[in-house]
Amino acid sequence: MPGKRGDVGAQQRLPAPVSTFIGRESLLADLAVVLTQTRQLTLTGVGGAGKTTLALELARRNQDLFTDVRLVELRTLNKKDLLIPELARLVIGRDQSIPNSIDALIDVLIDQGELLLIVDNCEHLVDDVAPIIADLLEGAPSLHVLATSREPLDIPGERTRRVTPLELPTSNDLETARKSEAMQLLLDRAASKAPSFQITEDNWRDVLALLRWTAGIPMTIELAVPPLELMSVRELVARLPTSTKYLSRNRSGLRYHQSNDLMIKWGYDLYSPQGQLLWQRVSVFAGGFTLHAAEAVCADERLPVEEISVVLTDLVHKSAIIRSHKDDRYELLTPMQQFAAERLRESGDEGVLQERYRDYFLGMAVSAAEGWVSPDEVAIMRLLDADLANLRSVMDTAMKSPATAEFALIIAVSLSRCRFFFFSGKLDEARIWLRDAISAVPAEKRISPLYVGAIVMDAFVARCMGADPREIAAAIDAAAEIAEKIDAPMPSLTFMRGCYLHFNDATTDVVIPVFWQAVAEFDALGEAFAGDRNMASMLVALSAALLLDDEDSPAGREEALRLTQGFLAECTTAGAPWATSWAVWAVGIAQIRCGDLALGTETVIESLRQQREMDDSWGPAFGVPVLGWALGQDPDLTHDDALFAASLIGASYELERLTGISISTHVPHTRFRNETIARLKKRLPRQEFDQALCNGEMVRNMDEAVALALERKFPGRATQPNSATSHDAAPPGWTEKPWVVAQMVAQGMTNRQIAVQLGVARRTVESHVLTAYRLAELPRGSRVGLTSWVEEYRHR
Repeated sequence: MPGKRGDVGAQQRLPAPVSTFIGRESLLADLAVVLTQTRQLTLTGVGGAGKTTLALELARRNQDLFTDVRLVELRTLNKKDLLIPELARLVIGRDQSIPNSIDALIDVLIDQGELLLIVDNCEHLVDDVAPIIADLLEGAPSLHVLATSREPLDIPGERTRRVTPLELPTSNDLETARKSEAMQLLLDRAASKAPSFQITEDNWRDVLALLRWTAGIPMTIELAVPPLELMSVRELVARLPTSTKYLSRNRSGLRYHQSNDLMIKWGYDLYSPQGQLLWQRVSVFAGGFTLHAAEAVCADERLPVEEISVVLTDLVHKSAIIRSHKDDRYELLTPMQQFAAERLRESGDEGVLQERYRDYFLGMAVSAAEGWVSPDEVAIMRLLDADLANLRSVMDTAMKSPATAEFALIIAVSLSRCRFFFFSGKLDEARIWLRDAISAVPAEKRISPLYVGAIVMDAFVARCMGADPREIAAAIDAAAEIAEKIDAPMPSLTFMRGCYLHFNDATTDVVIPVFWQAVAEFDALGEAFAGDRNMASMLVALSAALLLDDEDSPAGREEALRLTQGFLAECTTAGAPWATSWAVWAVGIAQIRCGDLALGTETVIESLRQQREMDDSWGPAFGVPVLGWALGQDPDLTHDDALFAASLIGASYELERLTGISISTHVPHTRFRNETIARLKKRLPRQEFDQALCNGEMVRNMDEAVALALERKFPGRATQPNSATSHDAAPPGWTEKPWVVAQMVAQGMTNRQIAVQLGVARRTVESHVLTAYRLAELPRGSRVGLTSWVEEYRHR
């Protein structure tokens, strides 16, 4: 049974409610009990029944039972290969890349405490998502899943509850009828959507007829509200497309589904011709859209661009389209989108609209690749992230035909060139799209700079994620073989050759000339490759800062400082904030290696501050370990600073596990980290070093790691040396080892951290934890419950 949640707030993980939650109090109370009795609860029901709204309300009201609550929305996700990466990123709390495997995700989940994972809209991926959830529940005993789906997942231990319609008025008495859930919802929504509507002695029987026609489906009721601003309820009821009598002849589930569909169709028939046309056309968007996107994709001589904002506003007022005022984006709910898409197919315009849709997002990706090094750098990254579902949809559709597969490759390469996948931490996703698009492009189109660029970009991402250098070398050879058949410079290949040398710790006199060659080759291609040129310049600076010259001479270190400061000046002139943060980081490393430890450390800290402000999910994975070994360079290191440096090293290990950014395979970083560890072990008693390392490993995401680095803010689970091993006498019936482990669990330590502290295998710890659950008479996986049990026992 879940217990009291920990120090990480769950409320911020859930979207804020946009309207009042109405009714279903009895169902919520029942579900709250079920939530404590099972680790897998699935809410089922027809489209429009309110499954998502109910799940979110249930989570909000019961979030204190869990360490954290996360929402995974599958509505716009149609590629099963992205399921595990998407789950992983949302579990960790920010967009991160972890290895695309169920075992890696389980390894992360085990350390997340009693997590409630809401998996919304499973129906279109049920065959793929069900076994994943089953494996996660089996492998991570503290995980709880609340799913919504039109059908059960049919996995072991699943409890299902059907979300039935809202309670309808059962009395012809007005005051009694007002208390029904359906009536309350109608009145609440009418207050904002149809403020002139009032229930009177003259119309309340028509209101009852309207509600009974809706069958109590929340979406159907909400769709019925906007027309009440334009006509009387009696006129509305008279215009309804069919009768309650017809609907009642069908099975209840079919009846509800028909009622909702009929209301959507009826509302559609009331829209103006322009409204119908725009509604059809915006159905091509997979993940919401902006006004600019709607104008670019949907406008033509039948629907002039200057009319779209007016028509769109009218559709929002009629509840046909939802607008998010937070980011000025629009979207259609799934049943509405499905209906509008069917009308678009019937119109014969689907092919033309799909081409416009593809071209718009193709242009967005290419523009980002060509112009990202600019003051708009972060805004470009956020725009791409907001439209990621659309970009995914375009790539997925394009790869289904050899004639259009190259469009998918252009988008995948462009998103990689502008470093979107790096900024957002989606390296695993970059590899999925690059590899799939590379395979989808037909043979006759593979002899091209684009194809060479795709191969080397995939190799670059793979190397960042720790791939075997032999795999990278093979990819470079494959790209070179194609490049030989093309009579043109291949700067992307030159760049990757430099990266191969850089990651494997070649000396500066070998690496830097290769990157300078790449800079010159990108320069020759013009402004469209300014971002690629900037990346090559950055690797010149990083190589100078991180690599050794033949003898690691003072002159070489001064040259490193000159080159890194030159790159910083280039980025500052461009006004590019993200590139500048990396340049600042490189300068800090050069300053440290020149012997100015205080200035270099502060410079590295400044780069981390900049990256935190822009939500960079890539840079801090490098900045945190550099700060650790920077502190370790100080010959006059204090005891407290030595402990802090060791904790940063521990945090860097954990970030590797969480993000998949494999710094340990980056030889220059590993060299400096190993040197620092050796110094710290000489400076600190072994037990204190191990405890500090373990405290750093307790970070659960990038945010906590950066907070540790910048504010010396240790995770709430961190402990002082030796505190974890002090313990009271075991309770009656307990042996010593399970009791010691139970107390360490109560301190918030994970199984992995307990294993490090005790010097035993993780499996041994897991066995002791299971024994502790049994002795405390708690369900398996209830770490919060075990914590409460230990605390209560100590106070007896």
